[in-house]
Amino acid sequence: MGLSGLAPALPYKCALGFQEQGSKWRSALALCLGGCRSGPPPGPPIGEAYVGPAVLKIRGDIPLQSPPVATVKHGDRLEILQTKRRFLRVRTPAGAEGWTDERHLLSTADMSALRELSRAGPPPCRRRGRPPPTAN
Repeated sequence: MGLSGLAPALPYKCALGFQEQGSKWRSALALCLGGCRSGPPPGPPIGEAYVGPAVLKIRGDIPLQSPPVATVKHGDRLEILQTKRRFLRVRTPAGAEGWTDERHLLSTADMSALRELSRAGPPPCRRRGRPPPTAN
């Protein structure tokens, strides 16, 4: 259908003297629609958290029956936007907003400790051979 069906076809003369049909309205409509966003502007975060499980579904609303709006992976940083009891409304790095349970998230300190452990390498192994003697 295009923009011609949305704007009235009013003829006018442009600066060069050419007669055009409704291009003024089309330009105005395109300018308005180009600057539009869907939904409210993003709110400022009240905190941050990191994803604990390997994969976590961010849901559109608090109940588990609500459809997921995004999927995030372990270690992804989430912005906390709102709290309701133990549930948090979060924003993903991609900009999707939804709800999750706080039990699935790690604090900044927890994530720092996990990263430090991964840098330290595997723990030293025990000596091989016989088990240590028991004290009886």
